[in-house]
Amino acid sequence: MSSMLFNLGLVLLTTLPLVQFVISSLTLYGQYTILYQIVGTNIFYLDFFSFFFENHVFVIAYVVVTILTVFYFLCCKCGKGEGTSVAEKISRMGEK
Repeated sequence: MSSMLFNLGLVLLTTLPLVQFVISSLTLYGQYTILYQIVGTNIFYLDFFSFFFENHVFVIAYVVVTILTVFYFLCCKCGKGEGTSVAEKISRMGEK
């Protein structure tokens, strides 16, 4: 249950930056869609979110986290053959 709530939190945390990223990168294709009308007319002009949308804070944070994740996995010592999954760790414990 705890992992499900954690994953739900991650999804909710990345939803708004992802929506802003898609809307700002596909403006010509999506300018007449319902999503663009809702976000472009309502959410962009909310007092709390207007600073974040005008300065592209969500998009910058999303790209920075993505780049940091890529660098982490490139520099990480965990290879494919090490068996880092939980099921493989449990099976190794049974062998001892």
